[in-house]
Amino acid sequence: MTHVKETLLSILPRRRGSSSENAIVRVVQGSRQPETRVEQLAVSLLASKGAIALDMLAERVASELYREELRNGASVLDIGLFGSRFFTRDVVRELKAGDGILWEIREERKSV
Repeated sequence: MTHVKETLLSILPRRRGSSSENAIVRVVQGSRQPETRVEQLAVSLLASKGAIALDMLAERVASELYREELRNGASVLDIGLFGSRFFTRDVVRELKAGDGILWEIREERKSV
């Protein structure tokens, strides 16, 4: 069973250094209402926490989507092997699609 889990996890993207590591997400005031569940969760988190790192926001939204699926009857065999990582790629894609509409994603420069 461990071998199956490792094989399945290997097909998912791994976290690696990227430009999104320094990206910060902030709500855009006066934007349209969030329509999808990802948008709703992201706007809710941004409204309560303020600006959040893109990677952290994606992880939190993916974790909540995962918990919702488990509550709605998804079994461990369906998505349990992947955990919330199962949702991360789609969450990041949707967060980037909402850039400039519901929120803005900006690179934060590190001072040297």
